[in-house]
Amino acid sequence: MTITPVKKNIMAKFSSILTAMIILSTTACQMGQIQNASLTNTYWKLISLHGKTVIPATGYSELFMELSQDKSSIHGFLGCNRFFGHYSHKDNEIKFTKLASTKMMCANNMQYEQSFVKVLSDSVMYKIAGDNLYLYDDSNHPIAIFRSGATQ
Repeated sequence: MTITPVKKNIMAKFSSILTAMIILSTTACQMGQIQNASLTNTYWKLISLHGKTVIPATGYSELFMELSQDKSSIHGFLGCNRFFGHYSHKDNEIKFTKLASTKMMCANNMQYEQSFVKVLSDSVMYKIAGDNLYLYDDSNHPIAIFRSGATQ
């Protein structure tokens, strides 16, 4: 088979286009990689409890937790009361201990208080995917989802 100058030119253009497409797709894949948020020193906003979306009452702050890296302590907001305690983690295992909270009574926004604390107590594993933190119980069921955000 003889390759004419016209065929050479077409093959060269095709090769250049193919190379450019490979470079662009590789760059796009690398740019599209999502960096996982850090478990510690991250403001974690509660967005779901047992598959139900968490929506704070009008005029109330969002529910959140923040895990301190250096003290292995946790603090956050339950909807009416602030909470605090300790945690430990290794690999994907996590355990929250010595959880306590203030004892204020609010007219609204109390519906998540007990569920939030219970979820923390029942959590044994976690997974971070991008900006989301998933907590799992001992049956490997997801029981809470948090989204990372700016520290308040």
